[in-house]
Amino acid sequence: MASRTQEVVRGIKMRRSLIRFTVITALGVSQQFWTSPALADGPAGESTALDNLICEARRANPDLQAAKVRYLEALGNAPQENSLPDPRFMMQYMILPSETRAGPQRYRFELEQEIPVWGLRQLRESAAQHEAESVHANASSFGFDLINETRSNFFDWHYFEQALKINRTNRDLMTALQKVAEELYRTGQVPQSDPLKARVELARINVSEAAFLRMREVAVSRLRALLGRNGAEPLGWPVLPDGPDSLIPLAALQEMSLRQRPELKGAEERILAATIRRKIAEKSYWPDLVLGVMFAPTKGGTNPGFAEDGMDDLAIKAGINIPLQIERRRASIEQAGASMAAAGYELDGIRNRIRLEVQEAYQRLSETTAVRALYKNEIIPAAELELQAARQAYTNTRISFVSLLDSERSYIAVLLEEADAARSHWQAAAALERAIGNEPKNSCPSDAANSGDRSAKGASR
Repeated sequence: MASRTQEVVRGIKMRRSLIRFTVITALGVSQQFWTSPALADGPAGESTALDNLICEARRANPDLQAAKVRYLEALGNAPQENSLPDPRFMMQYMILPSETRAGPQRYRFELEQEIPVWGLRQLRESAAQHEAESVHANASSFGFDLINETRSNFFDWHYFEQALKINRTNRDLMTALQKVAEELYRTGQVPQSDPLKARVELARINVSEAAFLRMREVAVSRLRALLGRNGAEPLGWPVLPDGPDSLIPLAALQEMSLRQRPELKGAEERILAATIRRKIAEKSYWPDLVLGVMFAPTKGGTNPGFAEDGMDDLAIKAGINIPLQIERRRASIEQAGASMAAAGYELDGIRNRIRLEVQEAYQRLSETTAVRALYKNEIIPAAELELQAARQAYTNTRISFVSLLDSERSYIAVLLEEADAARSHWQAAAALERAIGNEPKNSCPSDAANSGDRSAKGASR
């Protein structure tokens, strides 16, 4: 009986050794899945650089092109404002001939030209030019917004690609753990709930993948819209640019933004335009000059004794308008003054808003930089150590599958949080670039041509 008992004990020990060997082997095979999924290679396909997408957006985005065309439209107002009013031609036909000493007259022709008060046309042209430059500043500001939005969606896209890699690695790992749990259950070492929990966790992982796929497609669709693409052609694989430059002091960044932001240039141009419009309103008290000529053909032969018989009438005309509507002119000057004041307040408000935008973006970038450092240097290494300890303990059947599952969930959550922190870091850097008003470092091929076209238009004026 004792020998029989010893054989049973020996069999149990051998079975447990075999199970332990199976667990160790399965976990050893799945060791590759415990490394950081964020460091895995991306999917096969052509890589896509952010700078290339920015250039494409600046070249093909329909809203930006419309903003540029509106600037060209505004430029067309300047020559119109400097031109004279159209001359006025009149003809009179007399139903009953007008008898004069020189003879009867049936027709009379008049030609008049209104000439605005001296300097008025130049003032109108100057105001139109400043207003056009304000429109150009708005187009530049929209271009900066477009670049920032392109960057933000690009980093969203990259994050969801990273999240999908992490989630798929998690699924492969959970599949391996499910096999281990099923083997332990068959040998009676763990309850049936262990493999069932693994199956439920796999289902949750699949649900997460569906959500990440949907959110990735939303980010890619937004990028396609910004790029002006109508089709659904793939964009490739997102490649992050070089890391953001080290931060310089906040005060220096705010000063830089006040020199570079196009919104300030636009507000200043509106102030100049409003100032000139006030001068135009003040000139309305002065009369405009009207010059003209009148010609009336005369039929001769009715008074042969008159030396000027049949001589046509030719006269020169000159006149002015009488500026009697004083209240209307006073209201026009007050309106122009109000526009000047509003533009001045708008400029102050833009300055304050720019300083705030720079400060908020600066603080957010500083925060995300510190958070990323914490994840890389402390949180992720600690989560890895915890997971390794839990894996070893489960191999030795010292902890339950639930404890191992909690450690695995915690580790995957930390990886996703680190990827999200990286996304926030890049988006904060992009927001700071937008707040400062920095141009992209790598110029697009069309930038020089666009600059030359604008310079040529300025020279033609």
